Amino acid sequence: IIPGKTISHYRIIDKLGEGGMGVVYKAHDTTLDRNVALKFLPHYLTTDPNEKERFYQEARAAAALMHQNVAVIHEISEYEGQVFISMEYVEGETIKKIIENESESLTIKKVLDVAIQVCDGLAAAHKRNIVHRDIKPDNIMLNSEEQAKIMDFGLAKLKGATRLTKEGSTVGTASYMSPEQARGEDVDNRSDIFSFGVVLYEMLTTHIPFPGEHPAALIYSLLNETPQPVARFNDKVSQEFERIVFKALEKGKDERYQHIDDMLADLRKERKNLEYVRTGYVKASAINQISKEKTPGVKIKKLRTIIPVAVVVLLAAAWLFLQKRTPELNPDMTFRTINIPFTDFQYPGLSQDGNWIVFPAEDGNGKWDIYWMHNSGGEVRRVTYDSSDAPPQRNLGAEISPDGSQILYNRYNAKTNSYEELVVSSNGGASRKISDRDWGMWSPDGKQIGLLTEISGKRGLLSIKPDGSDEKVVFIDSLGQIGRNISFCWSPDGKSIAWIRTFPDQSAELITHNLETGVEKQLTHDGKNMDDVFWAKNNMIIFSSTKSGNSNLWYVPADGGEEIQITKGGGPDLGIRMSSDCKKLLYNQYQYLGNIWTANGSGSDLQQLTFENQNIASLSLSPDGKYVAFTMYDDQGIASGMQSSHLYVVNSDGTGRRQLTFGNNFDSHPSFSPDGKHLTYSSYPLGKNGTVTAQIKMIDFTNPGTPKALRTGFYAWWINNTEMIVYDRFTSWKLSITDNIAEKFFRDSTYAFPVANGKRILYVDQTIAHEGLWLKIVDSGKDLLISKLDRWFIAAPGEQLMLYRIDGKICKVYLSNGKKEVLSHQLPGVRGNFSVSFSSDGKKVVFINTQPRSRLVMIENPFK
Repeated sequence: IIPGKTISHYRIIDKLGEGGMGVVYKAHDTTLDRNVALKFLPHYLTTDPNEKERFYQEARAAAALMHQNVAVIHEISEYEGQVFISMEYVEGETIKKIIENESESLTIKKVLDVAIQVCDGLAAAHKRNIVHRDIKPDNIMLNSEEQAKIMDFGLAKLKGATRLTKEGSTVGTASYMSPEQARGEDVDNRSDIFSFGVVLYEMLTTHIPFPGEHPAALIYSLLNETPQPVARFNDKVSQEFERIVFKALEKGKDERYQHIDDMLADLRKERKNLEYVRTGYVKASAINQISKEKTPGVKIKKLRTIIPVAVVVLLAAAWLFLQKRTPELNPDMTFRTINIPFTDFQYPGLSQDGNWIVFPAEDGNGKWDIYWMHNSGGEVRRVTYDSSDAPPQRNLGAEISPDGSQILYNRYNAKTNSYEELVVSSNGGASRKISDRDWGMWSPDGKQIGLLTEISGKRGLLSIKPDGSDEKVVFIDSLGQIGRNISFCWSPDGKSIAWIRTFPDQSAELITHNLETGVEKQLTHDGKNMDDVFWAKNNMIIFSSTKSGNSNLWYVPADGGEEIQITKGGGPDLGIRMSSDCKKLLYNQYQYLGNIWTANGSGSDLQQLTFENQNIASLSLSPDGKYVAFTMYDDQGIASGMQSSHLYVVNSDGTGRRQLTFGNNFDSHPSFSPDGKHLTYSSYPLGKNGTVTAQIKMIDFTNPGTPKALRTGFYAWWINNTEMIVYDRFTSWKLSITDNIAEKFFRDSTYAFPVANGKRILYVDQTIAHEGLWLKIVDSGKDLLISKLDRWFIAAPGEQLMLYRIDGKICKVYLSNGKKEVLSHQLPGVRGNFSVSFSSDGKKVVFINTQPRSRLVMIENPFK
C-alpha cells in the first residue's frame, strides 16, 4: 500500500507506523471529506480465525465507546483479504514521544491534566465492561488542544467473552503489563489501572518503574521488585501524588485502586491542591536562596550604643505586630451539620450571640417562608405566612436585627417579576414591606438598613430606616457594573462596607469602601467567582471564592494582606454569618444535582436518562430524537456566567456521553440544526481583560473539530439548515451561515422567531408597556398576547408550539389563533428557560430534573 492509492472510499496519504498488531496509515475519507487512520491486520494473522476474531472484537468494543478521550472507530472493512478499521485521526504526539523529546515540558500540572483525561476515558470503557489491556505511552496521544486520546483498544476484551487463547491474554507490551497479565491470568479493569500507574511513573520520572535488559529480567522485576521513589528523579512531585502512583502500582490487584473512578477522584483533588500551592511551576524556592554575604565587624563601642536602641525598636515592632497580626485558624475547630427539616433553603441569618438561626425555606407545596430555630437543632418555628413563590434565582435571604427583635427578609413577587424587602417581628405576626429594592442588611446599630441595589444602571448603596422611611443614596459604584453578586456587609463600626465588585470582563474582586472618606481598597486580585462576604468583629472579612477550584470560605484582613482558606472540599460554601465573639461561623452548602429525563409530548411516560447528579444547565434534543446536547458546569455550585461550563452530547438512551468543547469558557444554550449535522451554542471566554461578550459558535456534530465562531450573541434559533436567528444586545438578527451575513430581524428589545413557515412571528417583548410573549400574524399585522409571565419553550415551527409554564405544566399553543390548551402532566425539577427541549414533531420532550440540596454547617472556634 503506497501514498495515493485508493482503497474503497479512502485515499492513502502516508504510513504512520507498524507494530505487532498491524500497519497504520493516514488516509482521507473521500465520502465524508475527513482524514482518518486506517489500521490493517497483518496477512499472517488473517489466516488464524481466533486472531481475526480478536481484531473484529477490537473494533466492536472500541466502536461502542463515545468519549472525548477515546479515539473514535468509524468503520471495519476488508481489502484484498486484509481486514482494516477506519478510526479517528488524531493530529498530535504520543506521550512516548513527549517523554523522549520534551520531558521538561511535562510539568506536574500537565501530567495531572493528562492523567485526569485518561482516567476519564478509561472510566467510560470500564463502565461498559471493556478492558483496554495495552495502556502504554505509545497508545496515548495529545492533540493540539492538549486533549488526551486513548488509542488502539487492540487488546480490548469484553468481560465474560470467550477467551481466545492463553497466549492472546498476555500479549500486552511487557514494560507496562500488570503482574496478573504477565502471569497469564485473567485480567479486569484493575490491570488497566496498574498499566496506567506505570505510564504516570514514567511521565513523572522519564524512567520505567520495573526495568530489565531482556523480557525475562523485566518480568522478574515486575513480579518481585519495588520501584525507586518518584522523588529520587523528580523532587517537585508531592507526597500525595506519589502515593496515588504507588497505589496504582500495587502488585496485588486487591491492594490497588479497585475502580478507576477512585483514582480519578484522587487525581482531581491533587489537581485542585496544585492550583492552590502552585506545585511544579517553580524550579526552586526563593526561600532557600539565602545570601552568603558576611556582615562586616562592628566595634564594641558602637555596639553598646546601637544595642539599646535596637532593643527598643524591636520591642515596639513586636508590640505592633501582635496588635495587627492576622488571627490564625484553629486546627481544632469543629464542624457540625445543623439538622433542618427542609431540603431547599437559602441564605441564613445568625443572631449576635450565635444561638439563633433564621432562614427562608421551601415547603412541600413549593412555597417559601421564613423559619426560626436554635443552632442546636430541635423545633423549627415558622415566622411568616406570606408564602413567596419560587424565585428564578437563588436570591432569598433573612437577617436578624442586632437586638434580635426583628427579621429583615426579601420575597419574590411573581406578579411583578421582582423582589421586595420586608420586616417582621422575630415572634411572628404581620410583615411590613419597606422597599421594592433587594438584598438588605441591618447596620451594626440597627438604626438603618442598607440596600445594595441598582441605581441608574450601576450598583449602589441605599440606606433606609426600618419603617421604610428616609430612603437616600449613600454611594454609587462608578467602576463596576451590574452582576450576579449582590452581597455586601457593614464594617463592625458601621463606617465602611465591603462588597463584591463585578468588572466589565465579568471578573469579581472584594472591595472595601469608607463611607466617610470615599477611600476604597481592593483586597483580592485573582478574578475568581465570588458569592458572599461578611465583616467579622476581629476585623477579618470572610468571603466565598473559587480561588482553590471549588467555592470555599476564605478570610483576609480588612486592611489587606494574605488570603487564608478556611474550608476545603467540594462545596459550594455560601451564606456566611458569624457571631459577635467570632466563635461561631455559620454557612450553607448548596448544590444543583440534575439529571436528564425524557417524556412524551404531553409530559407523561417519564424516564430517566442520566444518573450522575451533575450540574446540568441547558439542553437540546436532536430533530431525530437520537441525541441530547447539553451544557454542564465544572462544579455543582450555583450556575454563574463566571463559572466554566462545557458542551456534551449523549445518546437518547443515556449512553455514549462525550465532551465537545474545552477550555476556560462559559458554554451554554445548545441548539441542533434541523438536519442534525450542526450544533450551535453560546460561548463566553472567562478571565479575559476588557469588555468581552458572548459569541455564537457552531460545531460539526458528526465530526467534531475546532468550533467556528459566527457572531456575537446569547442565543441562536435555527430557521432552516443555513439560516438562524441570533439574539444579541436586545435585538434579533437573521444570520446566514453560508456567507456569515446578518441583518436585523424584527424590532429592538424583542427576541423574535419566524414560525409556521414564516406566516407568524413569535416574539418576547421586554419593554415595560408591552412585556410578554406575543404572536404576530404577518398578513394582518395583528399581535396576540400569549402569556405575560410564563416560561416558554418552542417545540417546532409547525402547526403548534409548546409553552412551559413556571408552575411546571405544559401548555400547547395553536399558532393559528393563539389558543392555549393546558395539559395535566408536569415535568419535575425544571428550573430554567433552556432546561426543556422538544422533538421536531412535538411527540418527545427531554428536560433537566434539577433537585437542589442544601446543608447548614456551623464551625465552632474557627480562630485561635
